[in-house]
Amino acid sequence: MATHNKVMLMILLTVLSVPSSGAITKCEKMSSCSCKTDKGVVDLTPLSGTNGPRFKDKLAPNGDKFSWNPCKPFSEGTCKGVAACQIQKLLPPSYFNIGNQDSATFTVDQGLKLTYSADTFLDQPGAPNIVRTTKVSLVCDESKDPGELTVDGETKAGSAVYVMTLASKYACESVPATPSGISVGTVLDIILLVCTVLYVCVGIGFQKYVRKAEGREILPHYSFWVDLPRLIRDGTLFAVSLCGRRSTNKTYDNI
Repeated sequence: MATHNKVMLMILLTVLSVPSSGAITKCEKMSSCSCKTDKGVVDLTPLSGTNGPRFKDKLAPNGDKFSWNPCKPFSEGTCKGVAACQIQKLLPPSYFNIGNQDSATFTVDQGLKLTYSADTFLDQPGAPNIVRTTKVSLVCDESKDPGELTVDGETKAGSAVYVMTLASKYACESVPATPSGISVGTVLDIILLVCTVLYVCVGIGFQKYVRKAEGREILPHYSFWVDLPRLIRDGTLFAVSLCGRRSTNKTYDNI
């Protein structure tokens, strides 16, 4: 009985360890706010604020505030050209860069995450540099447009790791649109092909059932197509000879 239970437990763990067919297993970075999976693209570009951060001064449980903007850097207080900023609850408040746009990476760890980092320091003599990290969990929610940001902040004091969660329709995978129109040249090629097929099929039917033709004569305008190479040759020779005569006449005129 104990052996049977162990076998069942191993099977259960194996099943649970295999990702579901709908889950994202990897997302290749395309820009600081978009990545590509094997099923589509996650693109946060519509969330990007142009006059400051899209998500500004979101309150964390410890009283600190956080701002974040996908795609484009912003400035707030002493945070200059950042992707994310921490505003500590002090008087006056202290601002810390907690992520730069060019550091953005996409990872899949219990869901899709967008991670930023920044090498910052305390404004104190001899204070060491601190690498601050911001992790934004991207949750697909078609009902959230543009989106809702929840900030947990620094869940472990002194870790310099800040946690946020974005629920948005733009965190969902979308299939890139493909051009549906066709060029004029393609349309003309299709028309030519259809006309050629109709010409051959209708012509053969007419020759066979109306004119009662047999053998090679069943082909429409058979004699014309047989003579066509000779006609092309004669036309070419005539054009060449005509050009030669004009050249000769011009020589005589010069003399």
